[in-house]
Amino acid sequence: MRKFTFENRVLIACCSAIFLLSIFLRSLIDIGPDTGIYLSLGKKVADGKKYYYDFFESNFPISFYFYALEYRLSALLHIDPIITSEIIINLLALVSISWSAKILARSEVHQNKAHYNLIIIGFCLGFFLRPNALQMGEFGTKTSFILLLLFPYISYSFPRRSDFTKKDLIARGCLIGLMPCFKSHYIIFPLVIELYKFWQKKSVRFFLELDKLIAALIYVSYLIWMLKFMPEFFEMIVPMWMKIYGSYDSNDIFLGNFLRLIAAHIGPFAFSFLVFSRLKPDKNDKILLLFFCAAVLLFILENAMTIDQSVIFYSVTTICVLKFTFDLIVSKKIIFSENKFILISLFFLPIFDLSIFPSAIFGLTGFNNVWWLIAPIILIRYPRFLLVYFLFLAAAIMIIKHCGYWSYIAFNIFALFGILFFYEKKIHAKFSQKFSVFSVFLISASLSSLIYLYVSSAFETLTRKSEYSFPNEVSNMINYYSKEFAPSREDSLLMVSSGNGFNFPRLNYLKKENYQKFHSASIQASSLHNKSMFDISDLDGVFVGYYLFDDIRKVLKNPRTKVIFFNNSHNVLSQRNRCLITSLEYYLLDQDFRKFFLENFRFTNRVIINHEVEVIKNIPLITGIKPSAFDQITKSKKQVLHDFEIYVRK
Repeated sequence: MRKFTFENRVLIACCSAIFLLSIFLRSLIDIGPDTGIYLSLGKKVADGKKYYYDFFESNFPISFYFYALEYRLSALLHIDPIITSEIIINLLALVSISWSAKILARSEVHQNKAHYNLIIIGFCLGFFLRPNALQMGEFGTKTSFILLLLFPYISYSFPRRSDFTKKDLIARGCLIGLMPCFKSHYIIFPLVIELYKFWQKKSVRFFLELDKLIAALIYVSYLIWMLKFMPEFFEMIVPMWMKIYGSYDSNDIFLGNFLRLIAAHIGPFAFSFLVFSRLKPDKNDKILLLFFCAAVLLFILENAMTIDQSVIFYSVTTICVLKFTFDLIVSKKIIFSENKFILISLFFLPIFDLSIFPSAIFGLTGFNNVWWLIAPIILIRYPRFLLVYFLFLAAAIMIIKHCGYWSYIAFNIFALFGILFFYEKKIHAKFSQKFSVFSVFLISASLSSLIYLYVSSAFETLTRKSEYSFPNEVSNMINYYSKEFAPSREDSLLMVSSGNGFNFPRLNYLKKENYQKFHSASIQASSLHNKSMFDISDLDGVFVGYYLFDDIRKVLKNPRTKVIFFNNSHNVLSQRNRCLITSLEYYLLDQDFRKFFLENFRFTNRVIINHEVEVIKNIPLITGIKPSAFDQITKSKKQVLHDFEIYVRK
């Protein structure tokens, strides 16, 4: 009993430390752009505004109705909506994790107290210290809502020591039903897990169980509610949003994002699963593997390449890596004390790479590339292996020459994983009970990469060095011009930038009205140099382009719009071999826009914001990339991040 109590105290202490550290770090920064957008949309929904006519948003309405309730509660209690949002999301997270712990205590996982504790700690880490996203301050988005539902669902998915009660089935059905209500493809998690459980039972009666019936009832009710009260979502928003988000309107962009996700985010953690080349996965491991596969599939389908979208993937990955690493250490298949040089080298390798830590190992010039030299020497006695090796080598050369370095990195990681898994299971196991040195290195590198992401996110939040952390120079600029030229709460500002809603944290903190329908007034501005907004060969594109342009024009004509920020930096940096026009120049091509703008607004200032960058050299011999004229000049350690032209009403 004393041991159990002590373990509980350790678990509570760890979770409390994670929670308090998160609160401290988040108190140093502002809310993120997306959280600001959700707060703004919550106010619009509370005021009776409608999709398409009053705001454009591709996400399902449940998030915004939740924020509408928060807005009403804030008004009732006379508390700032930002503070209300932070309090509620933290309380809900604590309730979700506590409930998940209670559910997990009735599963087979609880038979191993270390596994139980590590999974709960993984929940806390994934939610409160979000790797690669903590510095953004994005805790009030649909990502948080899905995690609140996902944690108890994960706990319910492990094998049970006793059958579900009726209360459990009702709760489980609600979790399954609510997840896709925030975004349709969140159904991937219950779909993968429930199909696996159906495969185990192989009975049609499985779909008639209470939890599945409740989930189906929620799906049908939610769909009917949306069709009745917001038909414009399906009539207008769904067909329009694919034209706005380039990754869903272009196969090339989708494929490029897919390869980048595999190479930079997903691939480095694949080596954690090398443990199963020696250890047989138990029932709990299989459940975690399924959740990892579902998280990967979700990450790929999101494809928006925004930092906030990585939160779900890293949260699930954290749980998997913690448990698998513990099992590996306990199995004594790997003795860390015998591999001190490998572990120490993981801390010094980044000095040989001018990018982030994982790329020092898994990148284009990463350490993992040495396997191409080591593999044929070690396994020269195995002809079948050599044949596979040379096929992989030929494929790698073709890929890097014709498909680019992201394709090569992704291929290299999974080719190495396949070869190494085969080697450990079929060859090395015959003469050693322990993992090979190279496997030890890569498994440790996966764990170190995850630790690095947590530490670097916390450090960037603490120092506010990330360009995504507010307050920063952009928010200071908005504060100044808002106070100077738009002092009234009814006054507003417009930001035309490919960046996602830089102005929304400020609109909330300054308590100003948002008159825009679309949160990023000119998110299409990032592609204006590549195509016409009104291409007559694409009538749907013309309709969407006019809708967005008309939104900007109406906000411009609103007498309450006092300040306009045009951010030109993205076009300048995206292509260096073409003469590009700025967003404002593009809009001035419209006669009505030009006439009204020149009559009512005047230029007041230009603000250029730089950030430090690492000078990374291309390798023409490998990549085939020829240096441009700009590369002949000594590269600067600073790059233009934002180039704002500021106009105020006359």
